[in-house]
Amino acid sequence: MTGISRAFPQLLADTTHKPLFSIEYPDTWVTQTGYALYQDWKKQSNDIREAVADTPPTASLITLKAFRKKIVTTDYIGDTFFALDDAATWIQSGAFHAYIRFLNQREIIMACLSHLRKQAHVAAAQAFLSKHLSVPVQMLPALAHSHHPSSPTLP
Repeated sequence: MTGISRAFPQLLADTTHKPLFSIEYPDTWVTQTGYALYQDWKKQSNDIREAVADTPPTASLITLKAFRKKIVTTDYIGDTFFALDDAATWIQSGAFHAYIRFLNQREIIMACLSHLRKQAHVAAAQAFLSKHLSVPVQMLPALAHSHHPSSPTLP
């Protein structure tokens, strides 16, 4: 087995094994996401090989299910070979760590996007207020923290 097939056990390349992952038809057994993870694994393979100590045995069932769904096509996902009860048989450490890296990167990206959206809302609000108020935008934070003598004080 070569290339993307390294993301799966060698046993799946055995023509007598069921299921058989033929190198002739990879699109029947690996998802596009699985292939993208493989590409990441190729780029980062040294880092991933160093981090393979705590792979599937410590992963939650939710993580294992999500990993399986990301790499195995629907044609094979229900096959008993890919049962979560025996995940250590079919999960390759490098592929699993590429997936975990993907999740971590996605989390960081989502946090950054959320921050940027909030910043965009703040900028839009500031632009609106500066257009419709006679107070300079730079003074708004100071005004928000000052108390007008006639405004009620909250406990």
